[in-house]
Formats: sequence, structure tokens, C-alpha cells
Amino acid sequence: MNHDLIKLAEQVRNAHDKGIPFRLPMMTVRELGYLVRLLDTPPVAATTLIH
Repeated sequence: MNHDLIKLAEQVRNAHDKGIPFRLPMMTVRELGYLVRLLDTPPVAATTLIH
């Protein structure tokens, strides 16, 4: 199974912010671990420039 885990993490965050339930799709333990790490890190704006 291939999941877009970054997009999935964004959907989980949005659902959590709005207080609505979100059901995770079936995934492997490895994918779940990666998703948890993505959710533990704060999102970074795509327009942020580092000089």
C-alpha cells in the first residue's frame, strides 16, 4: 500500500483542529511510525526562506 503520508498527516491535523473524527486507512507498522513522526513535528510553511 502506498499512502501520501505527508498529505495524510495534514488531514489528521486539520480534523483534530476542527474537532472532527478521522479514521486512518489500513497501513503497515512502518508507515504508521512514519506518520507519527510527521505528526510530532510542527508543520513548516512552504514559503519560509532561510538565509
